[in-house]
Amino acid sequence: MIVGLPILAAVTLVFQDATSQSPRPAPPPAPASVKAMRAAQPPTIDGRDDDAVWRDARPITEFQEWRPNEGGPPKFATETKIAYDAGNLYVFVRAFDPHPDSIITVLARRDYFTPSDMVWLFVDSYHDRRTGFEFGVNPSGVKLDAQIYNDGNEDFAWDAVWDVATSIDSLGWTAEFRLPLSQLPYGRQRTHTFGFTVDRDIYRYSQRVSWPLIRQSQAGFVSQFGEVDGLEDLEAPRRLEASPYFVTKNVSQISSNVLGRTQDVTVGGDFKYRVASNLKLDATINPDFGQVEADPGC
Repeated sequence: MIVGLPILAAVTLVFQDATSQSPRPAPPPAPASVKAMRAAQPPTIDGRDDDAVWRDARPITEFQEWRPNEGGPPKFATETKIAYDAGNLYVFVRAFDPHPDSIITVLARRDYFTPSDMVWLFVDSYHDRRTGFEFGVNPSGVKLDAQIYNDGNEDFAWDAVWDVATSIDSLGWTAEFRLPLSQLPYGRQRTHTFGFTVDRDIYRYSQRVSWPLIRQSQAGFVSQFGEVDGLEDLEAPRRLEASPYFVTKNVSQISSNVLGRTQDVTVGGDFKYRVASNLKLDATINPDFGQVEADPGC
């Protein structure tokens, strides 16, 4: 028994030493980031990059394929530039295509998914890596927007006020966005960082490319966003927004073989009140539910 004790002690020491020298797991890589340029003059939203801010902004070019193959090379190059001022976030996307006449696009109503090329912006303005907003457009200017929650679920009933203009030219097609910060929640600090991703759908090749790379092999979506930093001195958004509307209705009637006509006018409106920088109350005055909400033609 006495002879065995030193041998047991030696084995124990070797095991402890090997454990202490085992490599520690590498920390997760830092998100891809880009610094937004402050716009001295707001760009004209016309789908062209001839504004001064677009000449000076650094382009994002590191796009990678994420569908169908994760991490593959893009079929065509894509460039994105980001700028901002106190009240708006501006994004210009150049979707290069050597055959502009082959770009697939469809004209449709808002929030309709068209079988066409698309550019999508995803913004996590509160930078919680769980929630965000998406803004999409096809080459014909058809707009789609949605709210994202639980790191990937989408609510397309959400509608925001924002502008975009598109153009098809000899280099491919472009999309120029203006996203009012009044539509996005963010904190009270002086300098802000937003989560941000750009996604392009090249429809005729069934290829999706993005910056940064969206990994289908990884759980979550918003948590994979890149970052836009350097957003300073953003203005406090307006607390109340009102969008009134009028609905007129003409009804034809025949009485005693005489064609008559009656006219009715109703008034309604949508209201948004910002309770805090990260909380907004939406309300609707709706005098005629069937006409305003249920009819597919409205």
